[in-house]
Formats: sequence, C-alpha cells, structure tokens
Amino acid sequence: LLHRGNPVDCARAREFFEEAVQSDPHGLFPTLCLCWTYASELAGGWPLGRADALEFSLREMRDHMRRHPRSAHVHRLVSRLCILDGDHAQGVAHAERAHELNPYNSDMMIALGLAKLWNGELDMAVQQLEQAFSTNSYVPGIIKIYLALAYFLTGRFDDGAKLFDNAEGSASVTNIYRILNLVGMERVEQAQSEAHLWLAKNTRIDIGKAGSINSFRRQGDRQRILDALNTAGLTT
Repeated sequence: LLHRGNPVDCARAREFFEEAVQSDPHGLFPTLCLCWTYASELAGGWPLGRADALEFSLREMRDHMRRHPRSAHVHRLVSRLCILDGDHAQGVAHAERAHELNPYNSDMMIALGLAKLWNGELDMAVQQLEQAFSTNSYVPGIIKIYLALAYFLTGRFDDGAKLFDNAEGSASVTNIYRILNLVGMERVEQAQSEAHLWLAKNTRIDIGKAGSINSFRRQGDRQRILDALNTAGLTT
C-alpha cells in the first residue's frame, strides 16, 4: 500500500503500522514503517496524518537511533527526515552512514543518491541511483522514478521520460517528474495536456508543499523545477 505512492493508500498503510506499534510498542520496524508514512506524505505534499508529522518522526527515529545505532534502516529514514527539515548536512551524513553500514543494500544506495540529489551533488546522485536500480530490479517503481528528477536536473530529459513507460503509482507527485522532462524536451503542449489530466486526478496533492520538490539546498535547482512546472501549468 505504501509503495503505491498515493495519499489514500498511504493512509491505509498507516492503519496497519499503527496496529503493529500497538502490538509491539518498543519494536523498531513497526515505528519505522509508521514514520515512513509521514515522510511519504511530507515528500508528496499529501494531507498529513498528524500536524506534527515531521517533529514526531524525528523524535521517534532519534530515540531508536540511540538504541539501534548500527541500524542502516534508521539512518536511512533519519536522512530523509533531516532533509525535509532543511538540514542537508545531517541528511547527507546519515545517508552516508546508512550506506557504510550496509553498502550492498539498494535501499541504502537510494538513500545516499537522494541525499546527494537534494544537496545539489547531481552527478553523484545519478551515479548512486543508477547503481541501485541496476543492482535491484525489484525496487518499487514509485521510488525508481526519483531518478527521473535527477535526469531532469542533469539535462537527460529523454531518459527521464522513458522511466515512466512502466511506472507505478499514477496518483503520485512523482508523475510530475515526467511532465518536467517533457518540458525539458520542449514538448510543451504534451506536458500541459498531461498536467491538466494530473491535476484532475490529484486534487488532494498540494505541489507547493511537496518536500520532494522543495527540499533542494540550491535555489537554482529548485528554480529550474518551478520554472518547468509553471510552463506546464502546474503553478505552486
């Protein structure tokens, strides 16, 4: 449900994770998965399950990090939360630690690639993400499509658009990344048409609050995205 990449299924997934937390209040993975639902909502610009989603998730994960300092999974999530909180230095540091603890796990490669992406290290981000997806062909499409955002920012628009040929998660904010690449390819009319359809299907998503778009450390990277969104008719 969580990997379907839309707000309705994310909220449904949280119900299962909340039950797991009740059954195992001190367990690592029930709380970890619960906090991933909040991170997904923050990244996607979806309605939040709780007003203090970011603060709650950071507090819970830092508590688990004290008890499980060698858990790559905890460092991976803390990396994402720190970047959503605007602390890119810590975001990169925790992603590097997650990768150090489990360098052959594609999730940790992805964590490092995304941290590098939002920190403005674009070439390194593409390298890490491509390595992750070539290592594990079973990575959920909703995560794989983040590479399209990296391709957009590095000018590889054709490659970015092609990633959506077999994409999952049609209700996700990540489908905007295809529209970005269409603008980059100067297929503006097609981008505007797809943007219109996307808006009609995704009334619960607020692009202006999507952390995956607004988390870039460098204003220039963020501005390139905003300019392309405006061209397509997706104002924030």
